Amino acid sequence: MALVTSPLTPAEGTRPSMNRALDHSALQPAAAAAPATGETLPGALIAAARRFGPHPAMRQKRGGIWQSWNFTEYLARAAAMARLLDGAGFAGPGVLATVGENRPELYAAQLAAQGLGATALPLGTEFLRRFGAPEPRPALVLCETEEAARLWRAVDHSGAPVLRLDELGPTPAEAHEEGIAWFAWRVAAVPPDQVALLLHGDGADGAPRAVPLTHARLLAAGRATVATLGLTASDRAMAFLPVSGIADAATALVAPLLAGCCVHCVEGPASFPADLKEVAPTCLPAPARVFELIDRDAQRRLAAGGPLVRALAAAAAQRWPGSGLAFSAPLLNALGLSGCRIALVTSGEIEPQAAARLAAWGLPLDRDTAMAEDGRLLSRDETLWDAHGALRRVEALLRAEPGVDRARVTRAGAGLEARIALAANAAGSEADDREAARATAARAIAAVNTRLAGEGADPGSTLTGFELAPEGFAPAELTLEGEVRHAPPVAIALAPEAARATRAGRPRGPVLMEVRDVHVAFGGVKALTEMSLAIHEGEILSIIGPNGAGKTSLLNVINGVYHPRAGTITFEGKARARMRPAFAARSGIGRTFQHVSLFKGMNVIDNVLVGRAARFRTSLIGKLLRLPATASEEKHEREAAERILAFLELEHLRKAPVAGLPYGIQKRVELGRALATEPRLLLLDEPMAGMTHEEKRDMCGFIRRVNESFGTTILIIEHDIGVVMGLSDRVVVLNYGRKIADGTPQEVRAAPDVIAAYLGSAALGKAA
Repeated sequence: MALVTSPLTPAEGTRPSMNRALDHSALQPAAAAAPATGETLPGALIAAARRFGPHPAMRQKRGGIWQSWNFTEYLARAAAMARLLDGAGFAGPGVLATVGENRPELYAAQLAAQGLGATALPLGTEFLRRFGAPEPRPALVLCETEEAARLWRAVDHSGAPVLRLDELGPTPAEAHEEGIAWFAWRVAAVPPDQVALLLHGDGADGAPRAVPLTHARLLAAGRATVATLGLTASDRAMAFLPVSGIADAATALVAPLLAGCCVHCVEGPASFPADLKEVAPTCLPAPARVFELIDRDAQRRLAAGGPLVRALAAAAAQRWPGSGLAFSAPLLNALGLSGCRIALVTSGEIEPQAAARLAAWGLPLDRDTAMAEDGRLLSRDETLWDAHGALRRVEALLRAEPGVDRARVTRAGAGLEARIALAANAAGSEADDREAARATAARAIAAVNTRLAGEGADPGSTLTGFELAPEGFAPAELTLEGEVRHAPPVAIALAPEAARATRAGRPRGPVLMEVRDVHVAFGGVKALTEMSLAIHEGEILSIIGPNGAGKTSLLNVINGVYHPRAGTITFEGKARARMRPAFAARSGIGRTFQHVSLFKGMNVIDNVLVGRAARFRTSLIGKLLRLPATASEEKHEREAAERILAFLELEHLRKAPVAGLPYGIQKRVELGRALATEPRLLLLDEPMAGMTHEEKRDMCGFIRRVNESFGTTILIIEHDIGVVMGLSDRVVVLNYGRKIADGTPQEVRAAPDVIAAYLGSAALGKAA
């Protein structure tokens, strides 16, 4: 479908003057001038503002507080954004790309562009990292933050102008009555068959394919969604930005304009359980992975309960009389789903066992309805028109088995083969326990084949073989919804100016710390022998090696936990035979540990404030008497802690006790406490141990942001080789307390001593 290029400028003399004041009644003749106004998305927004006015339209949590827009404010923001875009020289029939995550302002920007006769192209930062800049090239790019703008410039070759929302986001006050009337006048000229949104497929079987959707098609999909879900103005829904498919667009963008319901924008997977409980949605259209998150949260709650709770859960699964009142109702209330009257899987394939558990617990989950790319509502069985759907179902069955995190299923000969990544806590998930890993995978394969046979599946649909993915699936091997891709990863070419600025091309900074000829021994056991190492300013240096190689001992020497028998440590030009932990912290050396070492009885922000302790200057007497200087200092340090929480996207959890947080979030809080010391050198001891693949991806992003935003030098110990090779500027390899390699990731990967240390001398001979 080609983009409609109908002219946007009405006949000469019809443009309302921008120099005279108009009242709200000006909206009526502006809309009446074009009967088709209501048949476009901006026209639907204008109609919703008239009909639902003060009713909440969108809510977003910022700084732990929900902030609302009503429909009048929603229209005002869209009109203000349209004026801003028009002033920047942007108009139809061009394409506006919006790059960002969960921001209602991006919805307003898309409606503003559509009101100018243009097409909106919503993109997330993760899409750009995996697939690069898509076609068609936009005329203007609106990025949520500086980081999003930097990422766009790295993958784009068109040189399109880039604006940042955090620098110029207009407020409703900037859209006076005259501006709203002007916006309605522009909307009146937009035809219903104009392409409104360019969305993309999930990229499971190739590069994501662009799907152009007109205003008429989107409104038809929205009306079908409203009718199917029975939406009214009293309903509460949740949105999962950025919009990536027509089902997302119909439920999060279009349906609220038609039904007047309120959409709540969640902050991300980490905060989803808390957001779900606070929102208490009455309808929940969401991707399959969202329902799997709900299932995991419920199972975590059950695991923390006693025998009685587990007995009630078993009774609910068997649908015994009274189990709903005794178990299901309290569980749904704890999850925030007690008022949910319908839940709909908008995309992906939910694990069958997870779906069965949620249904047994009383969640009204509709697994049969799906939406085609063109907006038609179908039975989910109708969407499985080829072998791709059958493979996805087998993958979902494998994910439901104990110990399996993800699986990719492909056809091979007369049957199916699977590539399996085990969960972090599964038996055999460690690299040195391959036999246990294969046994776990084999049990999963046997269980799925038994289930398929019981369903009468043909022999060609059974699993005949498997291989393990010991490092899991890289982000480029997953769709944006977390499903495994069947297509090879997309090679992303950086723009020339971005390529010159990549980390590999950066000049090496001066030496910040040098460890020279350090020896550490415990009795007769030598932990470090003749260890020498230079750490340069601004780099990310990874230390790797087999278990017992001396990696943690090296970090303990650097920040003073261990005292070496011989050797010197030079930090910022000052040489010392030994370092003390307190002095190391005051000097600018921060540290996290292998195991989470937080104060479990304290909340998130108080744990981060502990890292600011060395910054306090007032006396004990001043603290006891609460002198003005003490109060001022505490306010300053708390503001610093708040900035760290915002940087790590933890502000919504500031008051949450750390003991109840997921493991990955606790590791992020520990990183925040280390950052609170304002370190010049940050030591990270296995910061991603025990994390899921999504949590590892997030942590990698935060580590790189710390390095790029603050210029912090980072020394990291990590066993995940994929993480090390993708994150590091330089890698040092230890074995039996000695350094055996030091170089770039590519150089270290090919070093014979490294191959022998990890795989044995026999592997070295084969490599030769």
